[in-house]
Amino acid sequence: MTILERNKLVLDNLQLAKYWAQKSSLNFDDATQICCVALIEATEYWDPDRGDFGVIAGYFCRKNLHFAILGNTIRQPHIKKYRTENTFQSLDTPITEDGSTLAEVLPDTTEDNSIFWNDLERLLSDKELKVCRMYSEGYSFSEISHILKIRRLDMYRMKSKIFEKLKRANEIEVMYC
Repeated sequence: MTILERNKLVLDNLQLAKYWAQKSSLNFDDATQICCVALIEATEYWDPDRGDFGVIAGYFCRKNLHFAILGNTIRQPHIKKYRTENTFQSLDTPITEDGSTLAEVLPDTTEDNSIFWNDLERLLSDKELKVCRMYSEGYSFSEISHILKIRRLDMYRMKSKIFEKLKRANEIEVMYC
């Protein structure tokens, strides 16, 4: 298959990429890009004699979106210049002429965090909540599975279940707002 044929095949199936991107919990633009890459990947494996391109393209879109959600593979670019110029300042340093400090200007997020964790307590079981807390503290899912003595496969199933519950709760909240 030539490059022109592959490009035409990908362009003809962009609606399929948008369809799967729309069903994803990721940002639509990011999910669309992931699905477009999946379409390109699917052209390498597609054999016209074995069936419709949409079937294999859908599989690759779902697979890539799944791994993007699990592995958070959408990476933000690192800007070296920003990292070297980024300096720490005290929250008590005056930032305006009238003497206002950064601590006075920044919002207090402790109440928001407590509301967030209270909402999670309503949605998740105790074990799932413990996993979420450990993950927010910086533990990886494989470390959590080792600490809680859960098989890694069960850990990833639990993670999928947690994400599904959160996604469903978010959809309900959007629907009733």
